[in-house]
Formats: sequence, structure tokens, C-alpha cells
Amino acid sequence: MADSSTEEGNVVVKSKDDHNNGMSNFQTKSDILSLSNDDKKQSAVANKTWADGWICDVCGEVNGQDDFPCNKCAYPLADLMQPGEEEVFNGYYSEMCAPLTTSEQPHPMATAPSRLHHDSPIRSRISSLPRDLRDNLTAPVSHLDWQCPLCFLVSSEAPCICCGFDPEHEDAQQILEQEEAEKKEHVSLFEQQLQAATKVIEVAHGSQAGAVPLRDGGFRFGVWAPNAIRIFVLGDFNDWQDADPTCELCMEGNFTHWRVDIPKANVGDRYIFKLKYVQRGGSMTSMEDLTPRQRTRASRWISCADPRASILLPDTRFKSRYCSVLYDHSMFPWTDENFAPPPLNKLVLYEIHVGTFVSHGQEERSGTFLDILQRLDYLVDLGINGIALMPINHDRHPDHTYDKSCWGYGTPDELKLLVDAAHAHGICVVFDAVFNHFDSRSILQFWDGTNLYFTNEPTEWGPRPDFKEPDVQEYIIDGIITFFRDYHMDGVRIDSTSNVRGQGHDIPGGWQLLQRINDVIHDKFPNAFTIAEDLFDDHRLNLGGACFDLQWCQGTFKALFHAAVATTDKARNIREISRHIEHSHPGPVGGRILYTENHDTVPGDREKRIPTAIVHGDMDRVESFYAVMRSTLIASMIFCIPGLPMILQGQEVYESQSPVWPVGPVVDWSRRLRFPGITKRVTNIEGNTLGLTGSYARVHHLNESAGVMGIHRWDRGGAGDDVIVVANFSNKDFRQYRFGFPREGAWTVRLNTAEALYGDGLGGEVQPTTVVNVTPEQPRDGYPFSGAISLRRYSIVFLSQNGITTLVFRIRRNTTFHTHVGVCGSDSALGEWKTPIVLRTETADAKYPWWQSDPITVPAQTHISFKIVTVRDGEIISWEDRENRNVCPPRGRHLLMLS
Repeated sequence: MADSSTEEGNVVVKSKDDHNNGMSNFQTKSDILSLSNDDKKQSAVANKTWADGWICDVCGEVNGQDDFPCNKCAYPLADLMQPGEEEVFNGYYSEMCAPLTTSEQPHPMATAPSRLHHDSPIRSRISSLPRDLRDNLTAPVSHLDWQCPLCFLVSSEAPCICCGFDPEHEDAQQILEQEEAEKKEHVSLFEQQLQAATKVIEVAHGSQAGAVPLRDGGFRFGVWAPNAIRIFVLGDFNDWQDADPTCELCMEGNFTHWRVDIPKANVGDRYIFKLKYVQRGGSMTSMEDLTPRQRTRASRWISCADPRASILLPDTRFKSRYCSVLYDHSMFPWTDENFAPPPLNKLVLYEIHVGTFVSHGQEERSGTFLDILQRLDYLVDLGINGIALMPINHDRHPDHTYDKSCWGYGTPDELKLLVDAAHAHGICVVFDAVFNHFDSRSILQFWDGTNLYFTNEPTEWGPRPDFKEPDVQEYIIDGIITFFRDYHMDGVRIDSTSNVRGQGHDIPGGWQLLQRINDVIHDKFPNAFTIAEDLFDDHRLNLGGACFDLQWCQGTFKALFHAAVATTDKARNIREISRHIEHSHPGPVGGRILYTENHDTVPGDREKRIPTAIVHGDMDRVESFYAVMRSTLIASMIFCIPGLPMILQGQEVYESQSPVWPVGPVVDWSRRLRFPGITKRVTNIEGNTLGLTGSYARVHHLNESAGVMGIHRWDRGGAGDDVIVVANFSNKDFRQYRFGFPREGAWTVRLNTAEALYGDGLGGEVQPTTVVNVTPEQPRDGYPFSGAISLRRYSIVFLSQNGITTLVFRIRRNTTFHTHVGVCGSDSALGEWKTPIVLRTETADAKYPWWQSDPITVPAQTHISFKIVTVRDGEIISWEDRENRNVCPPRGRHLLMLS
């Protein structure tokens, strides 16, 4: 290999700092070559680009432009070299293996410590209050310690930034009394609809907007337009008459909402609103280009689509961009009335982009809801019981020439068909709600002639809604509730909650909106769950700040991602991973969604697909041993950390193409024949890994120098519950690696990613272990037992004991003198059809005595065949004349009453 220092010619490099300072301090290539490695790294920071080469970030070597990997250390592909010699690790405490903390680790069966922080000054302050006052407060938030008694907004201090209430004002008590009196006189929307003889459809909040079907036919049209002075509804039902008096909306008592009943309106009719509004002087801002524009007329007429319509279509008649279509949700024939979503601790999510979820070779068309429906059997076989849909409709409505419906992947009925079929397969469905911004060409823009829905503070993606406006909150909340009520969704992911609540400073109304969303969902739909995509791991999202059930855990993702893509084993920070394992979020299943890929991380301008990121974009190596093994390693880790695991479409087959949403590329489904998924192997299908669904986790073995981590997961403990996970983050093979176990006996390997099934044929001399014999002779890691396994490089092993159940057989039967009743069956505990288990009785002199066995231990979740037999002197003399009886008992103690 040629030394780059012998090249002729010096390339002049200007320091970035010197350039900023206006100085002319230059360095030549020969000058840099004479520096030490540390100085080279500093020089590399100052000189980011070369005309004909690059400086290695690891060793500081100066490489030519075409030199890849590094000529000296092979960065960034150093790990593609062969591993070193095999090692044996006996697990004694030394500099190689140290506990996480110096304090004594809790016993697995001990009560897990609370994850709530008790040192918060606000929590201490609230705990000192009388109980009757403390019970009326929401959970404390770190810097929000005052709650408005009118709108219940939690903020830092009075007065309220939402409703303006000030407890120090002289009229404060009178305002509170008046508010209480109004609550008693309030008539709910449900009662109003009954009084108006409308169809019984209970809307989550008191919104009067939207097109609601009437019981006796027709529709009620309602809209929020505080700046309008006249409003008509035009449509197919009145031949689009411009000023039909029967279709003019009347203003309600609050002077901001309008409505009218039209009996001749039918499902499928198109319609728009035509309204006249007053321009009150001054200037308005166009959210399309955010430039002030002068109003020129005192009033004007405009045509607008219904903001709450279920279907929007391009309007070619009046060129008002879009028109609405009447739709009745009650007409769909649902069949999922008996569906119950899986509990959160047993849920595995699969994130889907509908438009690219098509078969290979069909890239020319966009995917639809029906494409997902056709792959539900595949998802069930993979071990998936929940699908998370990326946004399924859009709010971009540029003009009448834009020939796309707001439903880009099918119709509302096709979405309902997908949800209904998913429920029939035992799969729950989660949808995305994106309201932290809207498109600048949304139909909401200047809906009634004013900037009604938005603030003048834009985001980088589009205008931000006015979260402090109550009717804007109602619009957002009702839109979310619609998907639960009318589309039978099971969960919702709120996109970018950090841009709703604010970063560094609170956005007015943001926290209150998030609280109200969760309150309404949990009240109206107790089985539904909510997810926050915040990416700041702020515990206030789970506690009193917003009360989400779960949030995307960005910290755990970063720790796993860096461990996968790091070039050297020393750079893999497994201690950081251990912190995320033992310190979860508040709430169910650790309060977090765990992932190593999602729709935000895989695009090419971000972290990319994990196999591609591991080889630093070298597409010729994305299916190499290291890319496959490390991808599988960190993907398996999310199943052994407390939390709800989620994988992205194609991740199970090591998809390496980084998508550009919504274009694609689509998933290459032919890869599943070469790369089988791991999901079903580690979920509690056979009842032997129940601990993976529990709330408790303990990193009982951490060997940073060897790159090996041991994790103990459990729920209640015991055989079939305790799970031990051993992860090797190093490029070393261990013929024998010893670590601690909580129970003695035989431990079976449930998943070992070192199997040839998961690699690319680059096997080693170390053969995977299938069963570990755990004994008390050599206690390890604070446990009284230990066992040794073979451990391949970049592999992970899941072990557990077979779950057991205790059976007691009881039967009432007459016998002859000197004969007894027994049971004999297929399991060894039942004699394997040879040696019977003799039942005993205390009423042998009765005509039909009860016979009962002692407790018999058999494997749980295992099909066992048996028969009742007649026994004399320990020998079977007759079998019952019937087919074999069968039982498949779960874990626990069970009494079988037999006839």
C-alpha cells in the first residue's frame, strides 16, 4: 500500500476558523502529515473538505479521494475483518465484569421499585396539601404548578393564558359561581339531537359543525363561521341554486355557529358553502406565502368546502378548489362487535406506509387499503398483532385542477373494510393524527375570510393552528374522535407533540389541547390507547402534563443505533443501553414505544435503514455478515426491553433501500425467503417467555470490555416466566460464557440469532447452544445459580424454562373389589401410556365414590392425551372405551372434573 505522504504536490487547505476571522493562515498537506494523530484530528475538524482526499475520523490518516476504507485503520469498515481467537469467560467479578451499581441488586421476586420521581418540589408541595384538595389536582408537572378552575389549563402561574381567569381579580368568585350555574343548565348535544329528531349519534364534544344525517332522512349542516354575515349551502340536492332560501343557514345563540336542516339531501350528494363575510379593515396575511395583503372591499362572497366533511373531491363546477360529499357512517356493516384489542404488554406494532405497501413489480401504482388487507395473514404469521398506519389522508387542496381526493389510498368504506378484517385476524389498528401544522394550501386557509384556524406564527412545514382557540380545539378533537367512533380504530399516534406543546417555551393552548385529547379518548373509549411522538423523552407527556399512555422513545433508539453503526467495538456504549433498559417511562409497559427503524429515521438524508447505515452506504455490503448480524441484534433488543416494540415495514426482511416518502421504493417481499423474521420467535406464543410481557427488567451482567450484556426479564417469576437474554456486541466468539441465572434446571434457547437461519452462511466453529444446564455450584452476578453457553459474535440469545402447570384429576366412578381408578397419558408425568397414576379415594364404600389424584406437574401450553383406566396391583386391567381425552393447560394449578 502506497504511503500518501510520498505523493507529490501540496494541497493548500484553509482553516475554517481562520476563514471566519478573515485571516490567511494556510496549511499544506505535508504539514498535516507531520502532525501527531491527535493534531490530525483537530486539523480534520478545522478542515472539513479536501480537493483530492479526506482525513480519517478515527486515526487521523490522510487518504486520497479514492481511498476507501482508510488506508491505516480500515475505517469505516474495520469490523469486516475476521474475528480474533475464541475465548472462554467464567464470569468472575473483575475489570472485565462489574455490576451496574455498587448497591445490592433487588431479588427478581422482590417488588420492583417505583419509577416515579419523589424529589420534585411541586410533588412535595402537593403532597403537603389536605387530601380533599390534593385529590382534585392533576398530576404535577415540573414547571407547571397552577391549574385554572375554569378551563383546567395547567400553567406556571395566574392569570390563565387560555381563558384569562385571574383569581386575584375582584370578580373572580362571581365568575366561578356563574360558571357553575351555567354547567347545571347545560344541555348536551346528545339531548339536542334527540329533541331535533335526528339520528342518535353522540359526538364526543359539543360541536355543532359538520353534516349529520337525520333520522327521517336528509342532513343537518352546521359550520363555525364567527365572521360570516350570511351562509348558503349549495349542492346536488338543490341543483346548485345560488341563493336558495331553504338552504340558508341560521345563526345560533352563540353568534358563531350556523346550521340548517335539509330533508332532501342524500348520501353521495356534493355540496359547498357560500358565505358572505365582513372585512373589518387592516391587513390580512396569506398563509401561502406569509405576506401582508390589504383588504380592498368591505364585504365579499366566497365558496368553501365543509372543513368537517368525510370526503373532499376536486370541484370543477365553481372552481372553489374542493367540494364536499355527504356520507353516512352508520351504513357500513361492521362485524367486529366482539373484538377486544390485545393488551399493551403483548402488543407488537408494524408501521405501514400504505402507498408503498404493494407487491414488488407494482411500483407504478400507489398502494391501497386493500393491499394491506391481502397481507394480514402474513402479518399474523410474522407475530404482529397491531398495525400503525402512517397518515392516510391529506390536507393539501391547491385548486380544482388537483385531481386527487383527500383519501389518497382508497375510500372511507375501504378503510373500514381493512379495520374490520384486521380485527377478525386479532390485529388492532393505530392511525396518525398530524395537527401540529397544516398545509399552506388547506381548505381551512381563510375559511370565513379571516385567519380563523391559524396563528400568524408559521412552522417550517406550514401554518400552525391556533391551539388556544376553543373551537379550533374542538375541530381537532372531533377529527380524532371520528376515527375511533366511526372507523373503529384502536389507538392514535399524535405527530410531533413537541411542536404542539412547544420547545423551550410553551405554545399557548398546546398543553391543554393534548390533555383534552387524552381525557376524551380515555373517557369515551376505555380500550383505546394514545401515543405521543415527541422525541424528547419528556416524562410530562406520560404524567399530568398530557397523560399519554405511550411515547416514542428516541433515547433508546439512539443508544441502539450508535451501538449498531459504530465502527469499532470500543465505541459501542452498552452501559448507555443498560440505563435505558432499567429506567423506563411512567405508564403501562414502560410508557414507551421501542424501535430501531421508523418512517422518520430511514430516509436517505437521515439515519437510513439499519443495514445501510452499518456499512456506511456501501450497497454491495448490505447483506454481509456484519450488516445482517448487527441489524438482527439491535432489532431483537427491543423485544427484551420494557416497552411496546414496533418494526417498520420491510425491516423483518432486512430491507436496505432508504425510502423517500411517499414515493418509495416498495418492499422487496422476495427477501422474506432468505431472511425470516424474529418477531414470532420471541413473543409469548408458547407460554414460555411470559416475562417479556412483564414490567420488570434487570441488567444483572455487564461486561463492557468484552461487549457482553445479560438481562433478566420477568413478570411474576418462575418457570415459563423468567427470561434471560444474553447479547454479544463484540466481534469475539466465546466457546463458553458463564453468567448468573435466577433458577436451576434446564433452560431452553428460544432464539439464537447465531443460527444459520439468520446469517449469510459465514458460520464459525462455535456451535449454538440449545439447552443450558443451570447448577448452584458456581453462583454468578448476584444469583445463586449459573450456567454457560456458547456465544457467537454480534448475536443475542433468549433463554427460558418450560412453563409448568399442576393438574389434579377428579372423577366419580364405581369399581370392583381390589381395583382402583387411574389415569395414563402421553406425558412422562402420566406414565407415557405404560405406567398409570393411581387415584385415591376416601369413600370407597360409596356406590359411586370420588377418585382424585395428587397434584401432577406437566408442561404448560402443551397438548396432552390421556385416558381413565382400571388398575389392580399397579397394573392396567382395562381402558375406558372412548377416544383419548385431550387437555392443553396454561400455567398455574387446574382441577379437571371428569365424567
